[in-house]
Amino acid sequence: MGFLLSESVGFFIGFLITAIRLRRNDEAARRGAGNTATGLTPATEVTMAKATKSITRDEIGHLADRLHARAESRLMSGTPELQSDLRVAVIVLRAALAIGFPVQPIEIAGNGQ
Repeated sequence: MGFLLSESVGFFIGFLITAIRLRRNDEAARRGAGNTATGLTPATEVTMAKATKSITRDEIGHLADRLHARAESRLMSGTPELQSDLRVAVIVLRAALAIGFPVQPIEIAGNGQ
């Protein structure tokens, strides 16, 4: 029992140290650490600039097909709320495509994967 207790205490102390480090990093970011007005370093800005992706009408159609397949999958039978959300998303995406949306490809921020 003593070993389990000391192991738990060690884990908890490690968790606290990690949390403190993350908080310090967040505080430094909020203070504007870095070279730009946004607090981001130039390397971060370059990474963010490269992390955009265009998605076309065809890709949106394929996305709707994949979401529909997931919604109907037996693996989703245990999560009816998620199934319902996926079905609604498919309906919205297909309706948008049917009325001509989007006219041009959509730029997605982030890695889009």
